[in-house]
Amino acid sequence: MKKHLFTIVSIALSGTVLGQCLPPSGHAFLDVNNVSARLNNAMGHFWDEQSTARYEIPKGSGKHSLYAGSVWVGGQDATGDVKVAAVRYRQVGDDYWPGPISTVDAATSAETCAQYDRIWKLNRWQVAEFRARLGQPDYIIPQEILDWPAHGDAGQGQAYHLAPYKDVNFNGQYDPLNGDYPAFVFEGEANPDRDLMGDQVLWWIVNDTGNEHTETGGNAIGLEMHCMAYAFSTCNFLNDQTFYRYTLINRSDTTLYESYVGLWVDVDLGFAIDDYVACDVRRGMGYGYNGFAVDGIGGPTQYGAYPPAVGIDILKGPWKDADGEDNDADGLVDNETHGMAKFVYHNNSGGGGNPAQADPQSSIHYYNYLRGIWLDGTPMCYGGNGHPSSGCNAGVTCDYMFPGDSDPEGLGTGGAPMSSWTEQTAGNVPFDRRFMLSSGPFTFSPGDIHFVHSAAVWARDTVTNDLSVTALQATDDLVQSAFDAKFQGLECCPPDASIAFQRPDTFLFLFASVAEGQSYQWYFGDGQTSTERFPTHTYATYGTYNVCLNVTNACGVDIYCETVDIALGSTSIADVEAQRIGLTIHPNPTSSGFHIALSSGVLLSVALTDALGRSILSPTVAGTAAFVPTDGLAAGIYFATVVTSKGTAVQRVVVQ
Repeated sequence: MKKHLFTIVSIALSGTVLGQCLPPSGHAFLDVNNVSARLNNAMGHFWDEQSTARYEIPKGSGKHSLYAGSVWVGGQDATGDVKVAAVRYRQVGDDYWPGPISTVDAATSAETCAQYDRIWKLNRWQVAEFRARLGQPDYIIPQEILDWPAHGDAGQGQAYHLAPYKDVNFNGQYDPLNGDYPAFVFEGEANPDRDLMGDQVLWWIVNDTGNEHTETGGNAIGLEMHCMAYAFSTCNFLNDQTFYRYTLINRSDTTLYESYVGLWVDVDLGFAIDDYVACDVRRGMGYGYNGFAVDGIGGPTQYGAYPPAVGIDILKGPWKDADGEDNDADGLVDNETHGMAKFVYHNNSGGGGNPAQADPQSSIHYYNYLRGIWLDGTPMCYGGNGHPSSGCNAGVTCDYMFPGDSDPEGLGTGGAPMSSWTEQTAGNVPFDRRFMLSSGPFTFSPGDIHFVHSAAVWARDTVTNDLSVTALQATDDLVQSAFDAKFQGLECCPPDASIAFQRPDTFLFLFASVAEGQSYQWYFGDGQTSTERFPTHTYATYGTYNVCLNVTNACGVDIYCETVDIALGSTSIADVEAQRIGLTIHPNPTSSGFHIALSSGVLLSVALTDALGRSILSPTVAGTAAFVPTDGLAAGIYFATVVTSKGTAVQRVVVQ
């Protein structure tokens, strides 16, 4: 597969037009498994953008393993002008802004940034339920599916296709009311570059032209980046990991040379100031581990004895430049990708040490770190703290700091194997560590698309007390193998019989088994049962019911029960949705027809179906009000699906 097959048309004016976007504020939590990780639209991840870490593992423990993380992208044009997009803590500003940019001039607007200042969050089971229930009159499509950002605004020059979706009717348009859905794969093999992955996904889009680069002070690239975070809920090693895909698109008319993409992390393994960092060259991973056998001093947010280790692995980096050769001997020409090219650590500027190894302050500083060059322009050298002032071997430049014994071939030292090098051999004192691993170099031409896949890998050894490094390396091998296999053929896990439900009307429930199994057995607490994954059940009276689900697969069985309460005067989901979009229907019950009125927004469509889901009528509507005649309809229960510019609601209508 050649890189140019992924190239899209992108023509821009000379230079980059900057917008007037406000600082981003959107965020969401990836929390389907044993991790609760906050992702921020501004690309400074894993914290609350105030002072508190938000990469909690185990979930619910109050203990966190990462404090901050981000993506850096940089290169230089034909004149040598450096262009960089990067953030750390946003303490001095922003380089990233929400939303797509124009394919014509790489520009965006404050209105576009405001529209995309959010992160879309979806669970795989929600899309599975959508596929099973679409067309049922009482099913309410989740707003995340209806709002899925599949298409850009052609009037703003944006790319037509943005967030991936399955085009069921092959008409090139995202239309969930006709069956299209966000691109989880339910049959066949998923494409990690294109499809949605995992049991839960977060998706968002950023650019670097929404305003001035106040973090790095550099010139904009014309970068549009589609971001996806995902995780799996399992009984095995995947339950402790999170995954990321960054799709980099050059929307400008400028080619960048010697380009790199970097993953920057502030590791805080519980107690923040007792950590070491290292890299594993063969695995393409940078990681942090505790400097002592016990983390912290006994605080509730500290791990204590047997502290874990955490790493960032570049599972697959950007495309290598085409050279017409099959360099990896896989039978394909120019399909090679980069792995980890550089690993650099740096210190908190307030923590003392060599100022040449402190926090970056300018665009050239960020770009130098991406290339393994210190802030004073000195290349990294092997040993000590990687700088000539620290006693390194100044005659041996290197690509990777603190590789331990993971580089026996000397890949990072020009083919000359070296002795083991760690923070311990350097005589360092554990402290508050930050590191960056980068991938490249590559040529980033106008219209080029590069996919960068990574994982936050976590492991804890509670037996040998070797600071969990060996356990982390073994887990990383499993993570890389699972990714390479496109997460197919994974170890079977017993199911988790978690229950979700909608309550469209007072006595009506739409139940869902969150986990997929081979068989399902529902007990609704009123003597009725079902064997469907997504059953619909109507209760006869008010009351409290104990609903139980038994899910079976080839590896086991799980049973879970949950109480549902139908209290007099309680509010159904249909009422909540109607209130949210300002919808009223009256009279109801009716004999001759009913009025639809909106307090805000515009009516887009109305569909009336019977209790079996059969279409009865779809009157033409416009404005904020409509009348739907029911003359000639048999007495009974019908469902009005009302689509407005504010959202969708389904209301039960009784015809007398």
